[in-house]
Amino acid sequence: DGARFETTAAVVPRVSQGLPGQQAGTLTPSGQSGFGDRATGVVIRRPGADASTPEPNGADTNGEPDAEAALVQYAAKFQSTGDKPKLAIVLLDTGTLSFAAEALRNFQQPLSIALAPSRKTAADLMRSYRTEGYEILGLAELAEGARPADIEVAFEAYSIALPEMIGFLDRDNDTLHTQSGARAQLAEILAERGMGLVSSVRGLNPVVAEMTRGDVPAIAAFRDLGSIETDVRAIRRFLDQAAFEAAQSNEGIVVVGQLQPTIISGLLLWGVGRKADGVEIVPVSHLLLN
Repeated sequence: DGARFETTAAVVPRVSQGLPGQQAGTLTPSGQSGFGDRATGVVIRRPGADASTPEPNGADTNGEPDAEAALVQYAAKFQSTGDKPKLAIVLLDTGTLSFAAEALRNFQQPLSIALAPSRKTAADLMRSYRTEGYEILGLAELAEGARPADIEVAFEAYSIALPEMIGFLDRDNDTLHTQSGARAQLAEILAERGMGLVSSVRGLNPVVAEMTRGDVPAIAAFRDLGSIETDVRAIRRFLDQAAFEAAQSNEGIVVVGQLQPTIISGLLLWGVGRKADGVEIVPVSHLLLN
């Protein structure tokens, strides 16, 4: 049946407006899926702590995953089924498709969902997706010319809108790609909260490079399906290419797209093909944590 994934609670309660890293609701940390007995790759950098001796791998002094690491606490509960190449699919829900969480049920694979924190319904959408077992990333929506102080303020607002996000999706945000101060500030914030970052920009990527320097788990996508999202056959073809690339990679591959009917059709049709059998679909947190 492929990878097993499920929500960390039978019913996800309405969460308080806490920040990632604080207890928001009663979700069980996804460390139960095996994170407790291996390194997670998350480094928590707390204000006032000695930066030269960070707590390794987001662990406390007993070697357990740090409960304050959002990437650990709010990751989709997932158990790998073997040694197949890993492919993560991140879909941005822009509101184009009504009842999107329910529409994805037929795919039955652990996709990762990105939401724009500025949407008025962001918190409700997050709860809906979490109930279905999906993990959430926030779309980086930094205004042009935003200063480091502006990013701090924006992040606090994002945290209220999406208190259970595991990190951010950078879909070629101009501020992040052109302003080093903005990148450094975001890296500091994500490191403090134990979050990760996915970027849809291929090639030389200053955002992923800055996150890596700042001890933030980060990965660049193999492909952003934005240019072909209305062509089901093209979607299948590029997913085949991603599966092939995943077989050549030791780190796994990420594909990013926008949630709409053609994407769902493409995923369903690709999922019954032989190329799909050669990879294991995983939540993007699985790649970030490994």
